[in-house]
Amino acid sequence: MLWKNKNKFKVKSIKKVDLSGYMVKYGITQEGILYAIIAKEGDQNRYYQELIGISVDGKILWHSALKIGYHSELRISKDGHCFIGFSNEIHKIDKNGTSETFITIAIDSDQEIGSFAILDDAFIICIHGKKRPNSKVLKVDLKGQIIWETPIPVNGISYEGVMEMRADNNWKAERKKDWSPENWLCLYNNEIIISDDSILVSYFEMPRSGIGKSYILDSKTGKIKWDSKPAPFESISCIGKGMFLLGHQGYGAFDTELISSEGELIDKWKSVGKTVVSKHKEIGLIEMDNSSASELYHSKLMGNGEVIRGSKIEGYYIIDPVLDHYGNMIFWRNNELTVIDSKSKKHNLLRKAFEKEPTTSRRILLFDEGQLIFSLNKELYILDTTLGFLDSGSWPCKFGNNERNPVID
Repeated sequence: MLWKNKNKFKVKSIKKVDLSGYMVKYGITQEGILYAIIAKEGDQNRYYQELIGISVDGKILWHSALKIGYHSELRISKDGHCFIGFSNEIHKIDKNGTSETFITIAIDSDQEIGSFAILDDAFIICIHGKKRPNSKVLKVDLKGQIIWETPIPVNGISYEGVMEMRADNNWKAERKKDWSPENWLCLYNNEIIISDDSILVSYFEMPRSGIGKSYILDSKTGKIKWDSKPAPFESISCIGKGMFLLGHQGYGAFDTELISSEGELIDKWKSVGKTVVSKHKEIGLIEMDNSSASELYHSKLMGNGEVIRGSKIEGYYIIDPVLDHYGNMIFWRNNELTVIDSKSKKHNLLRKAFEKEPTTSRRILLFDEGQLIFSLNKELYILDTTLGFLDSGSWPCKFGNNERNPVID
């Protein structure tokens, strides 16, 4: 049963759409067409996902004939076209669901497109190996011609919190020595962000250790300007002007770093989580930690490493937050749609009980004024609320915008 609290934040109406599967990657155009990759249940359908179009009034407009495999990415351009990266191709889908192969990339048989972003006149494409570390970043024009190509190096990696026990050491726990990652993938969270003339890309060993590295490349030349030390990443975002937020969590790490376009450490905080950045450059987050014993909060990251913690946040699984122009942060956690207002006060907007933790979408969209879009299990929820418009800051939601194209001014 749905429930709403009697406060200034109200749900005016709810539309639910049966998706017949789980919404995994999605974005919405300025005209209000939601493009969504839907995954069916069962491993046998892992490589037979489909793309659908949905209007903001809850109507399924079309089912694309394009069949998409598990390793895929979805972006929406400024002119409202959807692009899907899969295998060695990028497909273009128009508002009527008609698809065409837009460009084909010449890569070897062990490689595939992991992620990409859309510029006005080019694509930035992250390539990774299917079975081994075999990664590179490409800039290609709109005809698929390579402008530059940069291999992504990875040798031995290590991290102080990663331990091992071996028979030759009487099974004593000790720091794991440098090891060669079994893969180097760019599939998780915000794996590519472009701001000014800098490209931040992040690659990870998944799922073996979860340890990864970030690299900053010059967007004009492809030259690697900086690479991070190996670490367990939680979230990656951007405050604009070529400055990036790198969050680390796991193996004892619990921090966020602000990095310049040249890799210089500008600030650091002992807090990490799902992050938004407002038009006033205010950084807010919902803390995340894999330890069930941790007490987690809504936090604001201030200058000189200061952390201001506000409302306590229960639960663990989350739909990443979105920020409206009033400074309200909205997210799903612990079976509740929650609002944290600009004063860090918590309000319950909606509650739905489940017998077990639902399979959810990865982020909440805020379209037009107060229209929230997300999914729970195999249903899409479209809520009209009293909230505001999407904040105009550099990172008001995961991927930086409703279009899911992380190119930040």
